[in-house]
Amino acid sequence: MSTYARFTELFADGEYTFDLDIDQAIEFEKKLEKSLYATCINMTRGIWFVEDVKEIVRLALIGGGMRPVDALRLVTTYVEKRPIAENTALCVRILEAAFFGQEEKEKPMPQKIAELEQQRDEAVAEMFGDAGNDKSA
Repeated sequence: MSTYARFTELFADGEYTFDLDIDQAIEFEKKLEKSLYATCINMTRGIWFVEDVKEIVRLALIGGGMRPVDALRLVTTYVEKRPIAENTALCVRILEAAFFGQEEKEKPMPQKIAELEQQRDEAVAEMFGDAGNDKSA
């Protein structure tokens, strides 16, 4: 599984992880008999095919860890039965992440707080030993 292209985003009825890795890229090219990179270039220029949108979203959901049957259900409900343009920006993001990587995003606030608390506790323990890190008081 790749991590450079993985991201989580609101889609359909919730928040989902997308990751178009090499296996999904190969499946796209075999199924649609076209270059994924050429598709990326076209989509960033606003030139896209309906089947491309469906397949890219479906395959990226699978790459993100979703079972294929669940990915197909989501695409059927939230891509095929919605205006096509609703999902083109998501497709471009998926493709750009697959080809060029994904910038590291800020950590969620609770995770940041937990890390800062751990750093504080380690610093206190280093300065005062275990007696300074007694949380029972």
